[in-house]
Amino acid sequence: MASASGTSRVLRDEELLDYYDALQSDLSDLSDFEDDCDGDAVYNTSAVISDSDSDENDPPAQAASQTKRQRTGIQWHSGKFVPKIHRFNDEKSGISVDINDDCTVLDFFKLFFPVHIMQHIANETNKYYIFLSQKIEPSPSSHLQSWKNTTPEELYIFFALTMLMARVKKLTIAEYWSKDPLISTPQFADYMSRDRYLLLLRLLQFNDNDTQIPGEERLYKLKPIIDHLRKSFGEVFTPFQNICIDESLILFQGHLLFLQYIPSKRHRFGIKVFVLCDCETGFIP
Repeated sequence: MASASGTSRVLRDEELLDYYDALQSDLSDLSDFEDDCDGDAVYNTSAVISDSDSDENDPPAQAASQTKRQRTGIQWHSGKFVPKIHRFNDEKSGISVDINDDCTVLDFFKLFFPVHIMQHIANETNKYYIFLSQKIEPSPSSHLQSWKNTTPEELYIFFALTMLMARVKKLTIAEYWSKDPLISTPQFADYMSRDRYLLLLRLLQFNDNDTQIPGEERLYKLKPIIDHLRKSFGEVFTPFQNICIDESLILFQGHLLFLQYIPSKRHRFGIKVFVLCDCETGFIP
């Protein structure tokens, strides 16, 4: 080992043992292949240890190497390591549910938002109205006075109108119910009134606030929906062989603790997520 003055010295047995102990963490991953590989498989450790040079010419190193083999039970060989590559079976890849061309858009949507999830959202929304009405006394002119319990069927319409707003851009939500012939979109008023939509938007809830522990889960209010979507996306589709993982930024400009600013992204402000994507279909399982 070279010293600060440029001279060299022979390592002691204790120093050699410490050196090989430090290498154990780097070589531990290679030992995981022991069960999966054949008995005649060879391992390439020439970059770490030279068996022919170091051990034969250096008795302390040879003794330390013997102690290492006795401790781990692994016999190392010089040569090229050949990993065992498993053959990919794509028989179950693709859509895993019974769906066909006769299905409607609502049928596809129900694959991820079935009736029982919409019923859960309806129950929590109705429960939040009771909590809010007990906490504050609505004024006679408040829209809360006209509240009636929502249902899964009504929530399907609510989410459909909300997604349609992303396709028909307007300055305010109220403009979607405007009767001005220049900007009118009568389809919104045909399915739901403006006041009812705004009331649902105000009271919409996805989880029970009574069981929330402050500071324990930042996504607590959305946790049941997030957990269900993770499970549904995995059940509906089985990825093919080639997949990739990439980061994505979901546009969001409200107040949020984990909001990120990435100048290189298109939206710059948003929620950063890591996405697993199937390369053949573009599906996110």
